[in-house]
Amino acid sequence: MNKKSFSLIELVIIVLVIGIMAAVVISSLHIPSELRLEAAKNKIMHDIGYAQNLSLTQQKQYGVRFRPGQNRYWLYDVAAGHWVRIKDPITGDQYEIDFDDDSRFQGIGIKITQAWMDGRRLYFDLQGRPYVRNGILTSQARIQLRDSVSGKQVDIFIDPNTGLVSTVEEILIP
Repeated sequence: MNKKSFSLIELVIIVLVIGIMAAVVISSLHIPSELRLEAAKNKIMHDIGYAQNLSLTQQKQYGVRFRPGQNRYWLYDVAAGHWVRIKDPITGDQYEIDFDDDSRFQGIGIKITQAWMDGRRLYFDLQGRPYVRNGILTSQARIQLRDSVSGKQVDIFIDPNTGLVSTVEEILIP
């Protein structure tokens, strides 16, 4: 017998297989909130370290400017008294991270909680010492990241003497 079309059972099986494959792919794209919080913590810590390393290697002042209410920040060059955003060395775009627009960090909020005069700017001198807008950082600075889904938070600390970035995770007990 010469078959020129699919039977109903064959079509049902094909649709079922495609549906199962789609469900597997979609579920693998979902990023758990713990991973988003960890990724956000690592991103901010690395970006602060990058600004400090740029200051040391380029012998210019570089920093990070936070907009906590908007959950975003960018890296900048302190050039002749102006805050000039730097370019991302990989993409060539402005080095700006927006947690609300980036699916890797959605649901993570940024809060500046200690030692910042204006709560937004952190930069480094040519020796890598941390400064805030109104002068040298005199006490430990703290950035708090909070996951709106799980309620977990992570605190990132910047040492006032060395600019060392460290973290302590606080686990929320339900």
